[in-house]
Amino acid sequence: MSRNPQGKCQQVFEAILAGIKGEASAIDFYNGLVNLAPNQKHKNDILHALEDEKVHLKQFTDLYVTLTGRQPMYQIDKVTFNTYQEGLQKA
Repeated sequence: MSRNPQGKCQQVFEAILAGIKGEASAIDFYNGLVNLAPNQKHKNDILHALEDEKVHLKQFTDLYVTLTGRQPMYQIDKVTFNTYQEGLQKA
């Protein structure tokens, strides 16, 4: 980490933003995977994970806004897959 406080703050903001981006990407991924789930039990398990990711995204976003005073700007990393099995492997 850098020695100046401003640099440390910037590193913290960037780390939180990386967390936001990761959670948003996971939400996008699980939204796609749930549509390919072979049965209700698998769907329920994925939906549970999806809800956890949404909570995490809100927590990271709230923290970012509190610390910076602005909404985060980011793009998600889209994970593509064609089958449920392929999606599970990428998970």
